[in-house]
Amino acid sequence: MEILHTELFPQIDLCLGLFTEVQNSSELKEKLKDLNCSFINPRLLCDLDHLIIGITRALFTREFSKSKTGNFFLDVVYYLSGTGNIKDTLKKFGISEENQETIVFCTSSEDYQNVKNLIRGNEKSIHGLGEFKNMQELAKEFHLSPGEKSSLSNSIVSIHNRIAIKDL
Repeated sequence: MEILHTELFPQIDLCLGLFTEVQNSSELKEKLKDLNCSFINPRLLCDLDHLIIGITRALFTREFSKSKTGNFFLDVVYYLSGTGNIKDTLKKFGISEENQETIVFCTSSEDYQNVKNLIRGNEKSIHGLGEFKNMQELAKEFHLSPGEKSSLSNSIVSIHNRIAIKDL
């Protein structure tokens, strides 16, 4: 687990972990409503900043606006995507039986440890999430133009910008 903080909400702990070879995704998905966490598909995140921007947007909405999904941890997943369709976003960006990797996000280390104890898989450093990204899927999800796809840095900046201003 790594604990990070954002500039806008430094008082809130972002407890993050990357899990691979997860064997019980369906079980975790069923228990999600009882857990204080988000499960996130690392294949649709371009980097750690993508994750931090999405979390910050959800924190901003929680503080100053109305929740999009009715649940802060589902809002985190919603703000990572390029679409306004909540059901589609949760299906693509949330935990899935199709992937053996997931990112866990909690706002307390106690909640994180409780979730970690439920996962049958291997914990890795969150800084290794870039190795799982699928730029073709990301380009499709965020409708990147040929110019935006011309380089990895253009693609990443475009994705960051889209999620930072989503629903504003």
